[in-house]
Amino acid sequence: MVKGAHGSLVISNAHVTWGADHVAIELTDGKVFPVTVVGLDAAVDLVVLRTSAGDEAPAMSFAADVPMRVGEPVLSMSSLPGLSGAASAGIFSGRGKVADATLAGERNVDYLFTDAVMSAGTSGGPLLDARGDVVGINVAVVGTGRGLGIAIPSHLAQAVIQGIEEKGRFDHGAAGLQVTDDAGGTAGAHELSGVHVTGLSPGGAAEISGVHVGDWLLAIDGGAVHGASEVLWRAFMAGPGTSWKVELALADQHLSVDLVLQALSTNAPSTPR
Repeated sequence: MVKGAHGSLVISNAHVTWGADHVAIELTDGKVFPVTVVGLDAAVDLVVLRTSAGDEAPAMSFAADVPMRVGEPVLSMSSLPGLSGAASAGIFSGRGKVADATLAGERNVDYLFTDAVMSAGTSGGPLLDARGDVVGINVAVVGTGRGLGIAIPSHLAQAVIQGIEEKGRFDHGAAGLQVTDDAGGTAGAHELSGVHVTGLSPGGAAEISGVHVGDWLLAIDGGAVHGASEVLWRAFMAGPGTSWKVELALADQHLSVDLVLQALSTNAPSTPR
């Protein structure tokens, strides 16, 4: 449980509560409290719940947004069937995107990886650092990495929680393009520093704005672009309707277009992972 702007909140995965008619939490002393769903973010797989448990359920604190170092100790808390409050120790194994992601949003998230045991019952549990602060929210086991689990990093969880508290949901944006970090682009006699547009979503924001496959995306709102991941992440965390002034180059032409982000399309999680 964490303290939100408007009372005590319980944070879990969206797939844990998806489709449930009633949700409740049980404390270690056996007390049960009903909770209400404030909102969820299917792309990140996070749900925010409000409870009346108050001070009876001690709140946990999110860790400061300081980059973790590979090898740092972590503790994964879970509620396994018949073993509530189970803990598993491990190390922070790294961070990155999930290769076999099933939701559009997951391909933009740099998840935390850990070798702490993840199994049925760990979904939605906290991943703690050595100080006992929450560095992540457990999600699932990596399909391509035996023994590795993934967690939503705390800075992303906090941003989503704030958005859901404010308006009951967190809307992600989509630029409707695929970009790569290809090097060696030129426009006339000038070398380019940006990302290469390799694909467009039909009817997507980029296509509507006049972006073409083969263009080089040089800057967004006057700021240089430093990589494909940055472009996708900025769109992911911006709301639909956000307008970008995008600078492009193709051959010997430079131009500027207005790109209005659309809503990211995701499917809600249907089964526990």
